[in-house]
Amino acid sequence: MHAFPKAGVRQQVWAGTASQARWSTDGRELFFRTADNALMAVRVTDAGGELRVSEATALFTLPFAQPNGAGIGAAAQYDVLPNGHFVVNLEVSPQKTTLHVMTNWQAGLR
Repeated sequence: MHAFPKAGVRQQVWAGTASQARWSTDGRELFFRTADNALMAVRVTDAGGELRVSEATALFTLPFAQPNGAGIGAAAQYDVLPNGHFVVNLEVSPQKTTLHVMTNWQAGLR
């Protein structure tokens, strides 16, 4: 677990627009979504009480289901599971589906 930096200390992680930041369960990586729908990761380490952040690495780009709303309160479009995998809310193309409704199905059980 990393100590929180002193008040007023800032560490820039990304120069562009980003939102929906999530920490890994072990607190060693920070994930975020960029304006062009890339999911990025940065490694976070504690070097002698000083917070260090690696260069951001693109993990993948996906067609998220919602536009990238920057800021606090934007609907989360992904989450990080304890095993390091991701759950992602993706936009999918609607497909024609046939729905069959069976009425009086209990009569068929006799």
